[in-house]
Amino acid sequence: MNCKASLLRLISFVIIGVSVVCFAEVESASADPLGDLYERFDSLSIGFDRERANEAAVAAALLSIDPHASLLIADTNAPALEDGADLVVEYWSQGIGYLDLNSLSLSVASNVVLQVAEWDASAGLGVILDLRGVGGWEYRAVPLVAGLIIKRDVPLFTLSSLVDGAVAEIYNTEGPGDCCIPLVILMDGDTHGASEVIAAVLKGRGGAMLVGASSRGDGVIRRPVALTETLSIVIASSHISLMDGYEYAGVGVLPDIVIDSNQSGPPKIDVSSTTGVLGRPLSDKALNDRDLMKRTEDDAVLRRATDILLGFEALGEFDGPHAEVNEETLPENK
Repeated sequence: MNCKASLLRLISFVIIGVSVVCFAEVESASADPLGDLYERFDSLSIGFDRERANEAAVAAALLSIDPHASLLIADTNAPALEDGADLVVEYWSQGIGYLDLNSLSLSVASNVVLQVAEWDASAGLGVILDLRGVGGWEYRAVPLVAGLIIKRDVPLFTLSSLVDGAVAEIYNTEGPGDCCIPLVILMDGDTHGASEVIAAVLKGRGGAMLVGASSRGDGVIRRPVALTETLSIVIASSHISLMDGYEYAGVGVLPDIVIDSNQSGPPKIDVSSTTGVLGRPLSDKALNDRDLMKRTEDDAVLRRATDILLGFEALGEFDGPHAEVNEETLPENK
């Protein structure tokens, strides 16, 4: 018996208890309907593949509980991720900080808050938080990130039972809410889980702007349930309700600015040239701006986000305490 077959058998006995299987020949409910079915097949000399039957039973049981449930099989031989691998940090000379998340956890959220606070204190122009394709099961991460611009102890959302609707948890912000630097959040149709909740609670809030495409629209919270050391089920555990009444289940969180990521971008930039159209040498600022255009030329959503922040600066919309950029306090460019 191989490892996969053993795990599937274990899952079938764990999950099958929540599934109801009806048999016409059975007058009363059986404690082990799957086992009864196997015995019936054996008594009738009907040959079948038990491993495939167990796998089908697991899939059916999962679908009956949650159509979006999934199995996670850990690779014990896989190398561990390096510290910070789930968060890519860049700082551009225009004063824009870029945070690209590969996943959202409590530790990643804490690092995001620390990094944004550093840029806020050092006269940054704005921060782009890239949540495209990002999920996350640790919903305590939401109050941390939201606490950047929402004052402390403001109720954000509740998690309630899928069975009787009873509220199990209430999540309040966990930050001072005094961050002045503008925050632009990038999102798409695969922004889900805790990342989708972040977008939902910050929608319409001063200091934050959502750019991209509508999120997944999944108002059901899924969390991993460990079955063995290497196997977990990611399954619906509760329903989320925003305290402000905003509903995104089934439709997704609508961005403030909708961008088609497949739209064609501007012409390619020749960054090798150091002269302008008149043959004159470009200034350091012009060279830096050209590098930024090159960095974002294949990403329409990211390009729009940078244009928004640069537009705030040009129009004088950003008149907070960091409006006067102090070159000596800017972080080292990355």
